[in-house]
Amino acid sequence: MASKKKKKLQYETRIGVIPFMMVRNDLMVMLVTAKSTADTTWIVPKGKIEPDMTKAESAELEAFEEAGVHGHLYEEVLDSFTFSRRGRPVRVSLFPLRILQIVNPSDWVENKLRRRTLVTVHQAVQMVGYPGLAGVLHRNAEYLKHLAGKDQSI
Repeated sequence: MASKKKKKLQYETRIGVIPFMMVRNDLMVMLVTAKSTADTTWIVPKGKIEPDMTKAESAELEAFEEAGVHGHLYEEVLDSFTFSRRGRPVRVSLFPLRILQIVNPSDWVENKLRRRTLVTVHQAVQMVGYPGLAGVLHRNAEYLKHLAGKDQSI
C-alpha cells in the first residue's frame, strides 16, 4: 500500500501589534474595527510585512495607520494566532506596543475607515472577533501589565 504524503499547511504571514497602556491600575488595549466586516469585528492592528521594512517596523507602521497610536515597540514577537481569510489560513505574529501617544483623529491615516476603542484587556478578550486573538490577550495580560509598569500609569 502506498503511503500518503501529508501536505504541509501553507500560511499567509502577517504581523500585528497589541497596543497597550496602563490607565490608573487597569491594563488597557487599543482595538480597531476590521475594514472587511463593516465595523462589526474588533481586532488589533495587523497587516503585511512591508518589503523595505523589518517585521517590527511594519508592525509599528500598522499601529499608526490603523489605530493612530505611537509608542514603544518591543521588537520580540509576543505571541501569534491564526485565522481563515477567504478559505486560506493566515498566521499573525504580534508585537507588544506600549502606547505613548494617541493621535488626533485628523492625523490618523485610517480614521475614516475604522473605529478605535481603548478597553480593558478583559473587555478586549470578550470583544475581539478571532478566538485565537482572544486567547493571546488572555494568556499575555499579566506580561503586558508588567511591561507597562506601574510608573507609566496616567
